Amino acid sequence: MALRIGSFAVQWAVRQRRQEPLRRLAESWKGQALWPTLVDIVDSASVHAASASYIHEMLLQWARSSVTAQRLAAVEVCSREFGRQYTVKALRRLRHAAADQDPDVRRALQRAVHELWSEPTARSTLFSYVVTWCGDDATRQAGRETFRALASATDDTASALPVLLTRDGDSGFTPSTTDLTTGWRAVLHGALGLESDDADAAAVRLWLDATRHYPGLLDEVLTILSTAVQDETATSRESPRDRLRAIVRTWAQDPDAGPPPNGFGTPSDAPDRTEVYTKLTQLLDDGLVASFHRKVSESGEVRIPA
Repeated sequence: MALRIGSFAVQWAVRQRRQEPLRRLAESWKGQALWPTLVDIVDSASVHAASASYIHEMLLQWARSSVTAQRLAAVEVCSREFGRQYTVKALRRLRHAAADQDPDVRRALQRAVHELWSEPTARSTLFSYVVTWCGDDATRQAGRETFRALASATDDTASALPVLLTRDGDSGFTPSTTDLTTGWRAVLHGALGLESDDADAAAVRLWLDATRHYPGLLDEVLTILSTAVQDETATSRESPRDRLRAIVRTWAQDPDAGPPPNGFGTPSDAPDRTEVYTKLTQLLDDGLVASFHRKVSESGEVRIPA
């Protein structure tokens, strides 16, 4: 019955060019067992020649809507066949929905990003869009959310390896250090304070753990993270540099700090947590000194503290 109702609503909406029946279903079925049926029906219509054009425009409007149910539906459809066949269109809709702070929408956004990343041919386009969002004031929030979702994902064959650090993927695509730094800058600068779910810190810890499982990544990861917080911003309530330092310090003080035991997923030459923290601290201090000298050089004068 639900399938028949949903299908009729889609057909009526496409024929009459009016979204009202689908809007009502989205709002009434959200959080209910019928919700997946609605998403499946809309997704199917989005790739059907007779209805695709109208549904694509509707999804764009829903992604921009202030109604959570509509945004959630748009995001979930982007993780389905619509996202695979129309990746660029899906990314545009995710950009608008990414600013929504509703937990369901945020979880759906992460699933959508993961799903798009799982398609090797879409990775380059996906990451290019995400980095562009991270570097633009108008879309930085969307970029921050989507980059963090990717930064928190791990390789299917190596649970300790973040997908963005994978070098031998099916697509042959490797994110550049510059682009990774741009993404992390948006994450570490973008928050106005520590988030309740501590998602930023969890992503940082994942990358720190990777340096112990894959020591060859140590210099790259620490350089990316330290460079991302070199330039302070006036909009941050807390220093991104201090925030990163605190996250890494807390990670370094975990119970298993010290020489990593052999046979437990870390190689014999893996750095211990204290060593990682010390090296990052040195990079942060070096960056602070370099920033000071740069500002002095730009101002053309040296002020002696009173």
